[in-house]
Amino acid sequence: MPTKYLFSATLIFVGLCGCHQTAPPTEKKPHASAAIQPASNRPAIDELRKGMPYANLRKVVLESGWLPVVDKQCKSNVVGDDYSHLCSAHPDLDDCRVCDELPELGSCSGDGYCGMTFKRGGKELHVTTYGMIEDRSVRSKDSRLEVSGWKVENESAQ
Repeated sequence: MPTKYLFSATLIFVGLCGCHQTAPPTEKKPHASAAIQPASNRPAIDELRKGMPYANLRKVVLESGWLPVVDKQCKSNVVGDDYSHLCSAHPDLDDCRVCDELPELGSCSGDGYCGMTFKRGGKELHVTTYGMIEDRSVRSKDSRLEVSGWKVENESAQ
């Protein structure tokens, strides 16, 4: 029998007899969306600590189902009103990338404070950080971007 027919016959046989390998019933993999479904309303908030690296907070919050709230004025707030000209001339500037990398970012002040917002289930989580925005991805204790505070509010409470 030619090889391609033998291969096809083998595939049909495996499909009919159920001889393919499967994971044991106790090792069910969660649905992709299950990873972002919060177990309850508070676990992410209970894990937050003042002084923790912002990257750690962000990971916990996103994994708990909170979604970034995009501020369309972010680039203007962070870079300045002339961000379009500045960023097209210098796309490598960190300030020109930060709003794209942290869609939850709303603004940063000149003295190192930044504000971020997430939402989930009719609630908004407002986070304040202090430090160097360049360390937004640093998860170690060496991060120079730390959480200085947060609050949860109803979306309509703005």
